[in-house]
Amino acid sequence: MNSFDKCKFCSGQIRPINSRHNLVLCVDCGLIFCKDIFTDTQIKDTYDHLYNKSTKYQPYQTQFNRLAKRDLFRLGWPKRKVIRHILGQKVNDVCEVGAGIGMVGVYLKKRNLTYLGIEMDSATAEKASSLGIDVRAGSFTQLAAYSEKFDVILGFEVIEHIQELRDFFTIVSKSLKTGGLLGFSVPSYNKVLNYPMDKDRLHQDGPPIHVNFFTLQNLTSILQLAGFEIRFLETKGRPYFNFKKLDTYRFILKALVGKYHGPTIIGVAEKSRLL
Repeated sequence: MNSFDKCKFCSGQIRPINSRHNLVLCVDCGLIFCKDIFTDTQIKDTYDHLYNKSTKYQPYQTQFNRLAKRDLFRLGWPKRKVIRHILGQKVNDVCEVGAGIGMVGVYLKKRNLTYLGIEMDSATAEKASSLGIDVRAGSFTQLAAYSEKFDVILGFEVIEHIQELRDFFTIVSKSLKTGGLLGFSVPSYNKVLNYPMDKDRLHQDGPPIHVNFFTLQNLTSILQLAGFEIRFLETKGRPYFNFKKLDTYRFILKALVGKYHGPTIIGVAEKSRLL
């Protein structure tokens, strides 16, 4: 298997940080990523299995059934906070990369915004389209095919999956209007610090599903290098509540005394220049 010999984003020097998953750390921008370079076939087969042959994404089918029945739904904390910020701005045209089964699209359409979704899995894109929103099958590279530019591009739990990270930010920047906004959420790599006895365990999907790993610090560097000005960037302060897991109660106590490392980072950044 081929591998990166320098940072995939800034071309800086890299050093090993996690031998179990072959992760490296860029000593310049701080990006943590898998050193292995996965082929298009490997990635396609991985996501085909996840979407269509495993039960891992079954909760999304449940969400889709609720949307299809026009049931009331509530967006989760990451999406809710990012979208609340965006709705407070003068925006009209929104594109979502990784549109999934269309939850965000339905939400934004009800608020009279023009919405375009891009979803890598064609079967999932077809489901989302059946809800009456514009969702098209494809990867983030499809953005480059549109002549129109967007006020906002969203990517919830998306950027950690993208092997061509520099290309992603280049295309997103070119696809945004001047002053346009990028809104996103990603898992926080620093979740590992909640488990000091096993720091090589990621507590999120490993490669080839997640290939990039983020902290507040490296996201700050990456966004600035990509030509974005950060509007806000923060980590969820408390764990997602699961009453069946004992760790939930332990982590709530740690959060109360400021010693918990939250599971999700969210942010909104404004385009200021081309990469």
